[in-house]
Amino acid sequence: MNEESSKVTYPHLSKAPIVQVAAELRTEATTEWSKERLVGELAPFFDGFQQKDVLEHSAQFNITQTEVQSNKTAPIWRGLVFATPDGREAVHFRHDRFVITRLAPYPGWDEFIANLKDRWALHHHLSGRNPVTRFGMRFINRIALGSKPVDLDTVLRYGPKDYPNQPLLVGDFEHREVMAEPSETYAVQIIRKSANKVHNGAQIIEEFGVTVDIDAFALKPWSGTSAEMDQHLTQIRALKNHIFFGSITENVRLSLQ
Repeated sequence: MNEESSKVTYPHLSKAPIVQVAAELRTEATTEWSKERLVGELAPFFDGFQQKDVLEHSAQFNITQTEVQSNKTAPIWRGLVFATPDGREAVHFRHDRFVITRLAPYPGWDEFIANLKDRWALHHHLSGRNPVTRFGMRFINRIALGSKPVDLDTVLRYGPKDYPNQPLLVGDFEHREVMAEPSETYAVQIIRKSANKVHNGAQIIEEFGVTVDIDAFALKPWSGTSAEMDQHLTQIRALKNHIFFGSITENVRLSLQ
């Protein structure tokens, strides 16, 4: 994003439709990456969280003229995941990446980023403070449309279009774009698709909706320090806001405020 674009402000949405937000920082641990060490270092910071192992499974296949033989290797321990009992938040400490995810209700940008920075500082320290090769944030927005089909042109600025001289009703749709800045510093993947529910617990219903899935990420390696992260966060936030608010109509924006 250029300097002017990153300074554009957007209205606060009191009913932000974010159903999941995630951040991923890829790096490579160059220190001792053992379960004993990580549990000892991390457990005090995750009181009340459930702890799970990250295991990597692999298999080798030998194909002959008569059969296919598979040899499974023992699972390799790669890290830990700490998750809240309700499953709404999960923090992954892997040897090759750090991931934090949060399900609805969205806590807001400031709270999520403060949590991200605190948790990332732990991983960065434990893994040897190595460069980050990819930093991405994903925002999955679901806009509920009620129990009756609606004209998607009233919801999305870039939705499915009718074919000339052949009126058709849209059932399901999915549209994917990948875009990069001219400077090739940041890129974004956008997926707009129908997101219809057919159940609510034991009750079968039909609820129409649209998902705007935004994955914004930095393309170039960087140090992983807090100061440099702040610079990337400013750009990524501006990029995801530009895409989201540019995807929805004015009426939808007003309904979310």
